[in-house]
Amino acid sequence: MKDDKKPIFFHNRTPVIPQKEEKFQQPTSIRKPLSDEKLKSLIDKHKSTRYRYIRKLNLKQTLLTHLAYNQNFEESMKYNLFESTREEPIDIMLIDTSYSMKRHSKSLLDKIEQLSIDLVLYHDCDIFEYQSKKQDFPPFSGGTSLYRPIKRLEQINEPMTIYHLTDEECSPHDRMKTEELVRKMIVSGKGYYRVDIN
Repeated sequence: MKDDKKPIFFHNRTPVIPQKEEKFQQPTSIRKPLSDEKLKSLIDKHKSTRYRYIRKLNLKQTLLTHLAYNQNFEESMKYNLFESTREEPIDIMLIDTSYSMKRHSKSLLDKIEQLSIDLVLYHDCDIFEYQSKKQDFPPFSGGTSLYRPIKRLEQINEPMTIYHLTDEECSPHDRMKTEELVRKMIVSGKGYYRVDIN
């Protein structure tokens, strides 16, 4: 083909014109994303460990007591105590601050007060740093990505419960990737994910 715009037909067959693949581009944010080190330190700061004791039956002592002293079996049961630690999952609230969430700003404060949360993070296309002395929100602007913030939290590899306040207005591709990621997190036991649509 000399001219790329005009396909040539041979024997009444339709030509196969290669289609250009459209690559999915993640929306970008005007805000500076939170660095991985800072995000990890925030989560480490809120980690908590719970100590508990596990009782395990000492069968040898139980049988010796039962046979030697001719006691009832239930009365002769002996236990060993083992100390065990378990990391508690961190409760994280992830708040979407894209422009479409502006109409939900009044109800967001009510949702935050209803839950006891360890850490509140804000995102548009990525998690960004925002600190405020009073309870308010960063300016609602820009697009949104659900996948990128959740992927960054998943990469930290800590047990967590994510409460996501979002209107889920994102691209179908982003939504599909997010659903796959959340399914993988839940199946692997890394975390629990709940979306609250205002």
